[in-house]
Amino acid sequence: MKFLFKYILISVFIISISVCCKKKEVKIVGSWKYEYLSSVDTNKVQIWSFYEDKSIIKTLDTLKPDTGTWSIKNELFSGDMLKISSMDDHFDGTYEILTLNKKYLILQRVLLSNGVSAGAFLRAEFIKK
Repeated sequence: MKFLFKYILISVFIISISVCCKKKEVKIVGSWKYEYLSSVDTNKVQIWSFYEDKSIIKTLDTLKPDTGTWSIKNELFSGDMLKISSMDDHFDGTYEILTLNKKYLILQRVLLSNGVSAGAFLRAEFIKK
């Protein structure tokens, strides 16, 4: 009986984690306006578009867009992590999702694309378009 209870409890826990990740994946899909944290860049408009097929396109004014891929993984003790790959060296890496709701997306990079944490800090804030 105790074994069955433990099995059910573990199953419920695993299912709840996977459902939580799926909700984040649904919420992140769409276009987000990047908010510059420096007053120097306030006249620039940068849009990040996340698509259901796990592709991402970053456009900056009329310049050629950057493209890449994204995925969300739930780390047991770290929370939800967003991995951005193949976009460019400046934005590639693993980000902790600090806020994700209908209006705001706030990310904080914790790992560079090569898995190193030294020098990885980058905060990115967005408003849903």
